[in-house]
Amino acid sequence: IIYQGKGISKRYTLSMIFLFIALEALGVFFLIQKRYSHVLEKGNNTFSEEGSVYVGQISLKSSYALSSGPRLAMAIIFILFGILIMGIIISLKRTKITLYNEFIEFSDCTNKILLGLTSSKYMKDVRVPYSSIISVKADSAHCQIYISLVEGKQYRVVCKDAKQVSEMLETKCGKLC
Repeated sequence: IIYQGKGISKRYTLSMIFLFIALEALGVFFLIQKRYSHVLEKGNNTFSEEGSVYVGQISLKSSYALSSGPRLAMAIIFILFGILIMGIIISLKRTKITLYNEFIEFSDCTNKILLGLTSSKYMKDVRVPYSSIISVKADSAHCQIYISLVEGKQYRVVCKDAKQVSEMLETKCGKLC
């Protein structure tokens, strides 16, 4: 084994968790609506020495209620997107990659990860020999490596050290990449 990794980087995980929290907070904000009502409390009319009249007190009371209409729709959309992001985080944490002397083995998450529906039981492990790799492109910001094969297939590999692994793959592939 040359390299073995699992999941995504902590920085990317924290950014995704922040996005999840922000979406859920927006959803709750749109779900709970604040209503204001002005109430005039009557008091005795009193006169000051200058002749001005004081008329009781005005107080502001607020109440909370569930939203309706477009606000409710927006709340549901934000909450569902937040849940989707959490599913994606869980899926990305379960990916794995291993580099051996002759081939690479990784969790295939090309299409399923976008929906957040991938779990470790639905991810299949793919074994690819270095000789069939045409190109390798790294996306370090999103912890991803794109691998193109001679057969025309392309895989998206999730890896916490995307740049390091892509450089190792390029050296293993030789002049083909």
